[in-house]
Amino acid sequence: MGKSARLLLSLLLAAALSACKKETPASYPQTVTQYSSTTSTAPAPAPTPVPGAAAVGLPCASEQDLQCAFAHCTSGRCGGCRSSAECKPGAQCLPSWLGYACFPAAQAAPASNPASVPAPVPVAVPQSNSGDPFDALRARCVQRTNEYRASVSVAPVARRADREACADGAAQSDGASGSAHGAFGRCQEGAQNECPGWPGPIEQVVDKCLAQMFAEGPGPFAGHGHYINMTAPGYSGVACGFATAADGKLWIVQNFYR
Repeated sequence: MGKSARLLLSLLLAAALSACKKETPASYPQTVTQYSSTTSTAPAPAPTPVPGAAAVGLPCASEQDLQCAFAHCTSGRCGGCRSSAECKPGAQCLPSWLGYACFPAAQAAPASNPASVPAPVPVAVPQSNSGDPFDALRARCVQRTNEYRASVSVAPVARRADREACADGAAQSDGASGSAHGAFGRCQEGAQNECPGWPGPIEQVVDKCLAQMFAEGPGPFAGHGHYINMTAPGYSGVACGFATAADGKLWIVQNFYR
């Protein structure tokens, strides 16, 4: 076989082998993501131990025993504790003469509301059928006095209309002399409060003056006499007298009767 024939045979053999080669598909790496099924949780804080020894406690058989009202029955005993974790809900570990034991947790005391007094309402001063220009103010004077007495749980006083003319005379006399309580005792009263020479609209003076008297509060008579007279349970009646002085200021007398 010549050289050319051998070269042609080699080329035919190479072509045949190339036709028999199989195509291998390309492969790609697979990425697999794994998710953790566990959730991290913060450990519960350990109960705070008490700074002293636990009480011995009482023997118990179960949580329902009467002596275990506030403590868990642990190792056959209940009552003593080394932390509030050994107490039932609503109880806490507190010191006692015998050691630390479970007691009911202290409840917050409700806020105490002081006795509220209705806000004063301005009163008009119409002419009454009796012709008394101060009739509405006299009624207001008695009403406000009884509201203050009710706020300290004292029985009301009655309006002593039969003594009002005398109270007017006392207020007029004090206004003329400029001396508060100058006519005290003239109307056989047991006690007397007075608003001497108050300026301003007369329908507001009653409320403001009585409020100032009540604001004195309880205490020694020297600085709290108006409050004491106004709230004394021994009085059953009051006469309110009014007079306008020459300078236009209002004088009010409150005479109290037993």
